[in-house]
Amino acid sequence: MASLEILEDAVNKRVAFISRSRYVLVSIMGLHISRLLRKGYSSICIEDLWGLKMESMLSSKYLSREDLSRIRIGCGEPDIVYAPWINIAGRKFSRDVKGVYTDSGKAILFSRGFYVVVIRPMGYSVGNYIIETWDEKIGYIHVGDDGIKEAWIPSKHVEAYQKIFEAFRIYGSFRFLDAVNMLVRELGIDRAEARKILEDLVGMGMIIITRGMIQPAGGSENH
Repeated sequence: MASLEILEDAVNKRVAFISRSRYVLVSIMGLHISRLLRKGYSSICIEDLWGLKMESMLSSKYLSREDLSRIRIGCGEPDIVYAPWINIAGRKFSRDVKGVYTDSGKAILFSRGFYVVVIRPMGYSVGNYIIETWDEKIGYIHVGDDGIKEAWIPSKHVEAYQKIFEAFRIYGSFRFLDAVNMLVRELGIDRAEARKILEDLVGMGMIIITRGMIQPAGGSENH
């Protein structure tokens, strides 16, 4: 599934997006709200505990200024909650809440019935992010002034990251040498190329290596 299709699929569910970047959260919120309006919602109510600037949602390129007039802040039962996790961690969400946009709380939000999507930056290029869903879909997007686009990643690096992600979900952190052997076996490449891909993934901010042990960047939160 393409990265933008992953987002489109997610906003059709009762979804929680988790990111440390409010810019990314607001951009995706623009996509989400546009899809809710398309479904026939006359207006969208947002519970805002972060200080949302309405104009910032235009950066997603999914909303028009006319659409902004149909968004209300601080109303009764919210359709969308936009808040730091520390402010909402202990609360229950009504079934009317279609989306939560926050910076943590993956396991708890899942337990409360949300389809969870974690979005985190790749280190090698400003604006590039990895999408990881609760059901193990992985995508790569670029978020910038021109909206949300697919981010280009070399195909073997995508395959390698997928294998590492899957292994980490099963085993936790594992040895660099084991990662090399896995890529040689699974991708049909030699050891030198496997090592180079792993080094590239470190440079891209997609994996980390600590004391010879490998895991996806941010893996301790996602495991």
